Amino acid sequence: MKPMTKPVRCQLSPSLALIKYWGKRGRQHIPATTSIATSLNALHNSVTVAIASKDELQLNGQQLSAVVVKKYYLPFLDHLRAHLRVSCHFAIDMLLNFPLAAGLASSSSIFASLTLALTSLCNYRGSPATLSSLARQGSTSAARAIFGGFVIFPAGARAARPLPLPHHWSELRIIVAITDHSYKRVSTRPAMSVVQRSSFAYRGWVWSAQKIATTARAALREHNLEKLGEAMRASYLGMHATMLAARPPILYWNENSIKLIHLCEDLRLRGIEAWETMDAGPQVKILTTQQHVPRIMREIEGLKGVKSVVSELGVAPQIERLATVAPKELVELVCR
Repeated sequence: MKPMTKPVRCQLSPSLALIKYWGKRGRQHIPATTSIATSLNALHNSVTVAIASKDELQLNGQQLSAVVVKKYYLPFLDHLRAHLRVSCHFAIDMLLNFPLAAGLASSSSIFASLTLALTSLCNYRGSPATLSSLARQGSTSAARAIFGGFVIFPAGARAARPLPLPHHWSELRIIVAITDHSYKRVSTRPAMSVVQRSSFAYRGWVWSAQKIATTARAALREHNLEKLGEAMRASYLGMHATMLAARPPILYWNENSIKLIHLCEDLRLRGIEAWETMDAGPQVKILTTQQHVPRIMREIEGLKGVKSVVSELGVAPQIERLATVAPKELVELVCR
């Protein structure tokens, strides 16, 4: 397989799990629980790749150290090279418009973009499922970020797949409330490992996760925001409960995280649809509809130290068609 001489650029948004994946089966980045997610158009990365004499990676204009490259990126690049049957090295330039390693699924967008850009560079025409599986080797949630729109990643699966809705839910919005821009103290992978090894609540979490995912799928089909919101809350609160029950306990929330959780509860009591969720980090994402966005944003503005951005969900028609088009068109649509 002969790589192209011209660089390839890919831009993707992170995959926000409305229903959480938390924990793995074995060492192949196989999810222990089913997740349902959507992409956030307001957040994105841009990855440019080219053939080089050695692997060199830049993030937001800064060269990554050899230690970071070896630990986080080289295993993925070597796996990809073996699959593509190439021996070349790559110059990789990554730009993010949102905080890295802060609970905003940055790894999902980075490794999905790398997968699409590098396979395109190497003239590889794999199926969408194969590309999803390749991205999974870098980050489990990257398997979802390959696709736009709503995506499901079943427990025990090796690839995610699009989750088309009967009708476009165009009024949905997600408000991303960033409470801390710094790196989180415990990275996701070691946090999962500690939880699976030591949390007495973990088995119950896995047992309940499938039922929650089934409820969420029904809510999406019905366009029932309250039903979806309740499922979202059950999912993220259950996930964080496993962390608190771990030894040592893991707590990502900060003061503003808690204030935002209480704010959403108060807004719902006043008839304003504001359903929060959190990942492995202190940021709070609020699912709502367009009509409620101004009111919620005004309330968030009253919290010192919180920066918020409104995102439409990644359900543009050209992305939704990715599951049915030819593999070559998949790369052409997503890598732009």
